[in-house]
Amino acid sequence: MEMLFFGLVFGAIVAAIASSKGRTPVGWFFFGFFFGCLAIILVLVLPNLKEQQAKEQRLEEENRRIREQVRQEQMRLEAFRQQTNNRLDRHDQVLQIDTAPRMESPLGLGGAAGMPPALPNGAQDDQRPIWFYVKGANRCGPVSLGTMRALLAGGEVNADSLFWRAGMSEWQPGRNAPEIRSLLG
Repeated sequence: MEMLFFGLVFGAIVAAIASSKGRTPVGWFFFGFFFGCLAIILVLVLPNLKEQQAKEQRLEEENRRIREQVRQEQMRLEAFRQQTNNRLDRHDQVLQIDTAPRMESPLGLGGAAGMPPALPNGAQDDQRPIWFYVKGANRCGPVSLGTMRALLAGGEVNADSLFWRAGMSEWQPGRNAPEIRSLLG
């Protein structure tokens, strides 16, 4: 009779603790009934499912809120990008040039396939800035052929420096570019 009484008491205690931790009290009642103190210790060390569910729900709500903020920010940025592109396109049309973004060269020289932006028509004479050159890790220019003559004379650039102008397919060392080679003397 005492065993039955202790079994019922332990079962009730274990069921109450299990219920407060979000677990099914019926199964835990029988576990407490048969295993007594061991069942109490076990149910006490188990994590609280109610707290875990509440924490997961808070995290999910926070994630939902952050996702919505990110979506709204992306929409604002996209609208700004479109507005900026439209304004730049209108400027390009008025100035009759193309300043559309181009892929970066693996060499970091800028422009499509490493080329600088295209120059307006008629920029091929000696006084118009048509030449680009690489000095160290930086792309410089555009400069006129006259300025290029002074840079070569001053030692700022040499036959091994990379040069480019509209009409050239790729950057070339000065010794391979006919106009620059003629300035080298």
